[in-house]
Amino acid sequence: MSATGIVNSKNVREEIENLKNQNKFGAGWQDLVAYLNNSNAAGLNPPSWKSMGANGHYGLHFTAGESAFATFHILHDYKVGTLAYPHVHFLVNIALTAGDTITWLLSYTIARGHHQGESLTGTRSTISMTYTADGTEVAGEHLILECSDAQAIDLLETDSLVIMEVEMDAASVTGTEEIFGLMVDLHYQSDGTLTKEKAPGFTKNV
Repeated sequence: MSATGIVNSKNVREEIENLKNQNKFGAGWQDLVAYLNNSNAAGLNPPSWKSMGANGHYGLHFTAGESAFATFHILHDYKVGTLAYPHVHFLVNIALTAGDTITWLLSYTIARGHHQGESLTGTRSTISMTYTADGTEVAGEHLILECSDAQAIDLLETDSLVIMEVEMDAASVTGTEEIFGLMVDLHYQSDGTLTKEKAPGFTKNV
């Protein structure tokens, strides 16, 4: 496996409060987001910062075996006992042909915080996900690849951390392609409430 810079997950507390003030916030799905274009190139096999096309946008260009890292902090609206679904947002700079494949590996550790004896440097779990083109994909299309139910992650509790390596493992694409990783995020279930405490044990404002 390779290594590169760390990027922190987006802090959505302010967005949550804004939605609550507008009476639009309730239980449902939320996203924890790590923007890969914020990564600093480092390590053995980092992706390269490269132009994505004629419009002037730049992003992280991945070839097989190159990877970036993401860190996710679990927020206070997380519904304990539910599973989160990691997924990758990416694009390919050419139109795809039916049967073309792109495989991403997500290797991660997770640990509770607040001195509970759990390590982030132990054995990693790995999720392998393959995108198979149907032939309708246009050049530069925003593509999303999400893990299966069997691969979903228990986020444990508020203030847990997930450290994740995001690797473009392999691509079998017709033509000369360039693949850009845009972001990785976790679809997680929110119960629509925040905790009363800053540290365990967490109870909800209900």
